[in-house]
Amino acid sequence: MKTRAILLSILINLGLVALTPGQGLISPTRNRLIIRSDQFASVQQLLDDQAARGYVVSGISYHSRIRDLHSKGRLEIDLEIPPTPQKHEYRALITEMEPMGLQKALNEYGAKGFRLVGQTPIPLELGLVRLKAMFVAVMEKNVASASHYDYRVVSYRHQPWVRKQISQAVTDGFSQACKHQFGPLTYLVMEKITTNSP
Repeated sequence: MKTRAILLSILINLGLVALTPGQGLISPTRNRLIIRSDQFASVQQLLDDQAARGYVVSGISYHSRIRDLHSKGRLEIDLEIPPTPQKHEYRALITEMEPMGLQKALNEYGAKGFRLVGQTPIPLELGLVRLKAMFVAVMEKNVASASHYDYRVVSYRHQPWVRKQISQAVTDGFSQACKHQFGPLTYLVMEKITTNSP
């Protein structure tokens, strides 16, 4: 009986070790990465590993507990294997919560064919007692696509103050990619797609 219990314990432990830390297999075609905010340096490697196995990002969310000022938030990335296999690459960006810095980072990778995953950029808080606010953004590139992307980031407290700026972006061919509110500020990310002719 003891031998069976020991063997069962070893098998369970081996099964747990086989999963990457912060990763939960939901089904053979679906997976979820759970990354604590103090482990964000590993996001790029985790995404690379999943993309190499045929997974694509299907959803992203960030969770933190406001009542516990010392707690770290966690980023959850849902992945799935699409019915039609497609090769994708990912870039995980962490920028300061400053519109021009975020815009510069998005445009750098957008020019290389990476498109912002709609649920990001996500505002998050890092540091002891959450002293540092950052954006985490994930960008995706379909290797077969010939498109590239341009971005504009507009932050505001009251939309009427930036209505002209937003109207100009629409005139220039941009449309809303996502919008997030963080405290009193709203961050609007606008995107323009350009497809290169073969």
